[in-house]
Amino acid sequence: GGPGTTPTISLSQSQIQDLIRQAEISNAERLLRIQTVCRKYNLGLYRDTSAPPAFKHPPTPQYGVFYIDLIHKIALCPVYKAASSSWLYNLCLLGGYEETQLAEVNRTQQLSVLARKVFPELEYPQAEEALQSSLKLLVVRHPLERLLSAYRDKLE
Repeated sequence: GGPGTTPTISLSQSQIQDLIRQAEISNAERLLRIQTVCRKYNLGLYRDTSAPPAFKHPPTPQYGVFYIDLIHKIALCPVYKAASSSWLYNLCLLGGYEETQLAEVNRTQQLSVLARKVFPELEYPQAEEALQSSLKLLVVRHPLERLLSAYRDKLE
């Protein structure tokens, strides 16, 4: 390919299966870590409602930050400067926006505003119920990479 093209990598079916298994193991470890920390601090889906939370604030999950697609059962918690625009773009496509509409976004408004029109904030208990039955997406990035990305985005 020429300039600007993405190189392709050919993988065997066995290599693909190995990568999928590695990702499944990694995700299982992440879920276990989340469960352990939430139980330790009495938070989220693993909280004991008869015991007080370990933290005063926030007393409950901040459901308003989630973009919850009830039809496709996907919930996005965007972490800005960590692929949030890509995932908001994809959610907007799922929500019915055309790519041509989204191409105009940066000139007229933010993706988050468009996504919020299709996926309005949900309040408790609807949000909690939706989260329990949804695939939850949270993309993280090293803090220094996020800082550099924000710097480059705003100042370059």
